[in-house]
Amino acid sequence: MAEETKTLETEAFRAGRTLAEQGQQLVEIREEQSAAFGYIDSLANAVGAPGERTITQRLDGIDQQLDGIERILFALARPQGIGPDAATCPGTSSHDDPVGVLAPEHSS
Repeated sequence: MAEETKTLETEAFRAGRTLAEQGQQLVEIREEQSAAFGYIDSLANAVGAPGERTITQRLDGIDQQLDGIERILFALARPQGIGPDAATCPGTSSHDDPVGVLAPEHSS
C-alpha cells in the first residue's frame, strides 16, 4: 500500500509540475501574441485604414509633388538668369547628382 501511495504521489507531483510548466508556456505565448498584435497594429497604422490610399499611391503622390516643386524652382531661377545647368552648387560635379535632378536640359 505504501508503494502505491508513493507512486500516486510521484505521478501527482509530475502532473503538477507539467501543469506549472504548461501554465508558464501559456503565459509566454500570450506575451508573444500581444507583442505580435502590437506590431500588426503599428503596421496597420502605417499603411492606413481600409479604403485609404495604398503606400504605392502615397509615394506616387509625393513623387508628383517633388516634380512640381522642381519645375517651380527652375521657373523661378530662369528670370534671374540661372539655367538648369547652373543648378549645381560650388564644389559639386555631375557625378554628385546620380538621379539627374541637376542635369542640364537638352534644347533642340
